[in-house]
Amino acid sequence: MSNTQAIENLINGYATCKDSSFLITNAIEDFLAVRPSGDPIYAQEWVWMFNSKDLVSESSELIKTHKIEIYGDIAYTILTLNGIFSYKGNQNIDL
Repeated sequence: MSNTQAIENLINGYATCKDSSFLITNAIEDFLAVRPSGDPIYAQEWVWMFNSKDLVSESSELIKTHKIEIYGDIAYTILTLNGIFSYKGNQNIDL
């Protein structure tokens, strides 16, 4: 399996997971996601949000992987997800 294919598999797992279980087993220590608000979030913070039960994922769909760049041991991706979730009972739809 190529490095690009391995990253695509990680993206698909991340996109379809409805809780924090994917990140617990697959994220590196300095994993960083940038939310639609522009605020970054580290994997452990993401796990804490789900574990608090304030955040409930209703659906998540990968719309498009725009870019995968690999530089030696470092890689980054740019992707678009469509997510529907509730935070403290208020539904949010984020693209």
